[in-house]
Amino acid sequence: MTREELFEAIGEVDEALVEETRAARERAEQAPADAGAEARARRKHRRRSRAPVVAGVILAACVAAAIAIPAVRSVLHGNGSAGTVTEGAVPEEAPVVTSGEGADAGDAADNAAGGAALTEAADEAADRAADAAASGSAEQAAALYDAEAEDEALAGAPLFELNGCLYEAADDPETLMRFGLPAQITADMGGEHIAWLRQAEGSGYEPAVSQEDASAELLAYAPAPCRGVYVLHDGDRYLAAIFCNFSFTQLADTNASVELTELFRVYGVEGAEDIALVCETGRDRNEQTGEAVTDPGGIAFLYEELTVRDSYGNDDFQTAVFGGIPEEEQPAAHAAFADDMRMLRIETADGLRFYLEYYPSYGWLYGQGTLSWYWAEGRLASWLNERFG
Repeated sequence: MTREELFEAIGEVDEALVEETRAARERAEQAPADAGAEARARRKHRRRSRAPVVAGVILAACVAAAIAIPAVRSVLHGNGSAGTVTEGAVPEEAPVVTSGEGADAGDAADNAAGGAALTEAADEAADRAADAAASGSAEQAAALYDAEAEDEALAGAPLFELNGCLYEAADDPETLMRFGLPAQITADMGGEHIAWLRQAEGSGYEPAVSQEDASAELLAYAPAPCRGVYVLHDGDRYLAAIFCNFSFTQLADTNASVELTELFRVYGVEGAEDIALVCETGRDRNEQTGEAVTDPGGIAFLYEELTVRDSYGNDDFQTAVFGGIPEEEQPAAHAAFADDMRMLRIETADGLRFYLEYYPSYGWLYGQGTLSWYWAEGRLASWLNERFG
């Protein structure tokens, strides 16, 4: 599948989106305050409906549009195949590596994972543009958000797929620190050899059959070996290859889901003892807000509750939350849902970080990297609301 076909499939970077942005900017010149509010509402609705519905590839390890709702955000999120992704140990030889073909600008995502400063910058620019329009500065709004520049930035994301997971190479200090990594990746952080890679068409990577055919080497992250992060040695540069999301095999399956247990395992968490703390952060996933949960009993309760949650694909989630709402009320309903989001950070005993989104008024959790939803009812909802609601 070509980059253009992927973009079209996930409905993110297309002519309609560009035209929508241009139209909003034109309206801002005529009525800045109204246009700013409308642009923000449209963007909220677009991210909330589009992302979950398609659960497609997106840049997100860096992310964080302040109002982005799920399935694609913060970290690079890939779309998926039917069913639950099962864990597989990374083989010492001949790992399965495929190149990533695209990136998405809707939310950025990651979720996850992830992430990329490019997506974050694009989303933040969009938010600043809407704010500028709302304050009456149409000229500033137009200057802050250039849809064509956003598309170009997203097309440059260095992606690849390894053993059923999508990764993005990153060396931006803010992105690295957001995932619990040092501000700079150095040679001594590289562990055992995982795979040989070579530059793919564009900016991504693809498998190389031998060292002679390779332009880069993928290494384990020595301080915390797991599938959540690797070290990418490319020339004289050392980058982090950050987990973005499980890469499903069929983009057309919008109801695929993954159990949260699998996300924990990506980061080497096999039990509550592998978690150091849980806290809330801002939507940009940078600063901690409030008090972290560090007591072993509280962490054990949360881990046990999360890992027995049933997983919901996007179609089932959309039906459960928005199915009975009239079409004309859908934009407002999606916006209200998105505004309810609280960002939760889980930090492992090794210092790595990953994220869940919690919607306390609705009782839903979204797993960044899983592209899946989880119903937080009963004791779990009470516990979360007491601390983060």
